Amino acid sequence: MQKFLRILIIISLFIACVLIGAQFAKATLEQNPAFSGNNPPSQKEQLKLLVFVTDDLTKEKSELISLWAVNIYYQDSAGVMMIPITTVNQENYDRFSRSFYLTEDKTLHKRSLNYFQTNFKTRWDAVLVVDHLMVDELVRWISIGKVDSVSLETNYENEQVSEICSVISGSTPQDLNNFNWDYYQNHFTSSIPLEQINLSWSNMVQKDPRFCEIIRN
Repeated sequence: MQKFLRILIIISLFIACVLIGAQFAKATLEQNPAFSGNNPPSQKEQLKLLVFVTDDLTKEKSELISLWAVNIYYQDSAGVMMIPITTVNQENYDRFSRSFYLTEDKTLHKRSLNYFQTNFKTRWDAVLVVDHLMVDELVRWISIGKVDSVSLETNYENEQVSEICSVISGSTPQDLNNFNWDYYQNHFTSSIPLEQINLSWSNMVQKDPRFCEIIRN
């Protein structure tokens, strides 16, 4: 009988320890934003995008034209930061284009994403793959027609890109919520819902003043 009681006490203590450990783990996870289900790993006051610009996504094999890192931020200050990583006339283009692979549905292949994240030691919130037609339409919409198109194939240090920045930081750019994304659905893919991109853009547009910066190597 005493042996049975000892076993019962040991089992009870074991169960109590398991329950206490579970509660401690739950409390630890809830306090850590990187693991909390209610808070995504990326900070809410910015959206970091890796943008691949291609020639034509309706083609069977799309060619990379340029690669950009774009940061939309909107907390203490608001604006857009654009970092051109490569274009076809840059020395590093061949290295990046060789690692550019798309899936059948025109999204960035996981192998490519792993390469770019490892190479830049950065994790982006989303990956956008767009073609030249989509870029022109977005630029025309955002700038309210002030910029008709952008030449991204050969040179990112041009007046058109600077003019886009002038529109963002100067006059009020168009809200992306009103852009007809569905009409151009064959000319872009996004790794996150468009609603998240639209929301980040809207939060930035509503701030005043806004900044826009092109960081060149």
